[in-house]
Amino acid sequence: MGANGKYFQGAASLKLRMPAVLFREDQVIALVSADFQSDTIGTITFKNDRKRNALSGDFIHELMKALNDMIYHPARVVILRANPGAAIWSAGHDVSELPKRGRDPLSYNDPLEQAIRAIQRCPAPVIAMLEGSVWGGACELAFVCDILIGTEKTSFAITPAHLGVPYTGPGSGS
Repeated sequence: MGANGKYFQGAASLKLRMPAVLFREDQVIALVSADFQSDTIGTITFKNDRKRNALSGDFIHELMKALNDMIYHPARVVILRANPGAAIWSAGHDVSELPKRGRDPLSYNDPLEQAIRAIQRCPAPVIAMLEGSVWGGACELAFVCDILIGTEKTSFAITPAHLGVPYTGPGSGS
């Protein structure tokens, strides 16, 4: 929820769960962190290096919450990034959460699709700072940002075809 208790359009229909965290020797680690610099620049950092920042439902839930917080703060610009030096910005959709065969893998209400729409509707410019590889659904997440900034090591791989999953997202050209 944002500071005024409202959700950014598109986030309200997400199933609310307890915050997604990893546990390691009595230490709680968030999957996503949100910080402000100079009170107007919001940075959302992907922190789940162990799972290559895979876009699980829990990860996306935290991403949407952080984006809501940025909007209601309000941020004048939002930056999406992985931890500095990451080899993979995001490994895309968490394939262990894909639906069974015969169902649309990314229906309109899928959390990844909701996150993509939330970024598209964000009133502040969203900048993707891309370091490392960007795979599958993460390509779509990056492509809907207003500005993409990459390093010489940034690469893209639209991988659903390797899994036998049809891909018709905005980044596919269809």
